[in-house]
Amino acid sequence: MGNSFLTAWDIIKRFLIGWAVTFGILTVISCVKYREFIASVLHEGVWAWINAVLPLVLIIYVLFSLVRSVFFPSGR
Repeated sequence: MGNSFLTAWDIIKRFLIGWAVTFGILTVISCVKYREFIASVLHEGVWAWINAVLPLVLIIYVLFSLVRSVFFPSGR
């Protein structure tokens, strides 16, 4: 039976890997348990961003079209 020595870095790596695995398991469990709630929050959040960003995109498009029509009236 050989002697195996653990360095401080090996201990730190094992500690971090253990926490990462634990966090991953807890994340999967909570996603399965609260999947309906997470889906509804994401759905509402996406619609909120669409409602916030779409008017800005339309305003920028209209302003760009107006400026383009002033400088290039022939429609190039």
